[in-house]
Amino acid sequence: MNRGAIMKIETSKGGVGMLLQFRFKNYKSFAEDTILDMTATTIRDNDKSLITVNDNKILPVASIYGANASGKSNVFGAFRAMQSDVLNSYDKDKNHLLIRPFVFCKQQKEEPTEFEVSIYIKEEDKEYRYGFTRDQNKVYEEWLFEKKFTKSTRVKEKCIYYRKNSQQEVETDLKSKKEKEEINFLNSMVSETELLLTALGKRRKIRYFAIYDWFYYNTWCMDYSNDKDEIKWTDIFTEVFYENLSSLEDVVKVLQKFDTSILDLKIEKEKGKDLDEIFKIYSFHACDGGEPEKVPFESESSGTKKIFLLLVLIRLSINLGRVLFIDELDAKLHPLALRYIVRMITDREKNVGNGQLIFASHNLVCLDSSDLRRDEIWFVEKNSQKSSLYSLYDFKEDARADLSFGKNYLSGRFGAIPFQD
Repeated sequence: MNRGAIMKIETSKGGVGMLLQFRFKNYKSFAEDTILDMTATTIRDNDKSLITVNDNKILPVASIYGANASGKSNVFGAFRAMQSDVLNSYDKDKNHLLIRPFVFCKQQKEEPTEFEVSIYIKEEDKEYRYGFTRDQNKVYEEWLFEKKFTKSTRVKEKCIYYRKNSQQEVETDLKSKKEKEEINFLNSMVSETELLLTALGKRRKIRYFAIYDWFYYNTWCMDYSNDKDEIKWTDIFTEVFYENLSSLEDVVKVLQKFDTSILDLKIEKEKGKDLDEIFKIYSFHACDGGEPEKVPFESESSGTKKIFLLLVLIRLSINLGRVLFIDELDAKLHPLALRYIVRMITDREKNVGNGQLIFASHNLVCLDSSDLRRDEIWFVEKNSQKSSLYSLYDFKEDARADLSFGKNYLSGRFGAIPFQD
């Protein structure tokens, strides 16, 4: 996500929508078809937290647990690779490390990686299924389907385009001459390394650029344990909040729950070393018998800086309807702070924008039926070099809502642990 996209987050309407399903195959340790499903099952656990659109029930949260080196981060890496390919088009020098197949099988090592999302786009009130297969050298297939977003199983998909690398024209069910001509024109222009969706998004001649916008504005990926990611995002949001101080005030009110010594935060525009404009954030702390002490925010504790960034991300998600992919969410975060964050997303009164949070954690504080539904809890397990992703819901009777999920997980009942005594 670049600075330009972030700067437009408060005003952008393009691509607002939700993730329904993410599917990928032959990516790093995930050799087989892998699905993260954000549509709710029929269980009644915490059903008041669900997002309802056209009678469809959608999950606001997916939590992912598993042993170290099981492949949890590869779920986030897979989505980041897909997003990067859509937004940047494919630059072999920059992106080749993002597309990595399962290397412990000779046959699969030579096969392409597959990515697919099913998403709901609010402005169109439609469900779109978009995906592609590719390796480090070229795109083999790319497809986009559309259907009415309804609970009915009778609704059929319409093929917007199906592109095969060797074909000069795409396959399509479109009736509009304008749309067909635009798609075939762009298909004739893109190279074998590029995605047609990228060209549609940048040219913006027909309405399907909304899917590109969803990747551009609506989905944010970060590794919460990575200090470089933290610095990058904090720097970007500091400039954003300089233009919208009321949003900063809202964040400060919640931050004070976790760090009571902070009285306020202020952002100032300054001159950098190269005489360019920079934005710096300062925190103010109470002092005995004197004026509040002004401190550069960068000198605050790592925990305070991380909770600030996380509160910013969550606030924007629940207000504007963003999808957050956050790996290692519990890094330097108190268990109760983690629970507070999750409950912000699952609280329908707070989550007015229908934001979603997909996160990985080792902290079991939320592994409880009072916080998460069984279909919101996922596990990653690795066997014979292959990772698999599965839901707690898959255990049916073995994972009743009245059980202690955390206790039973640690005992090995659901797998995905490093060892058993």
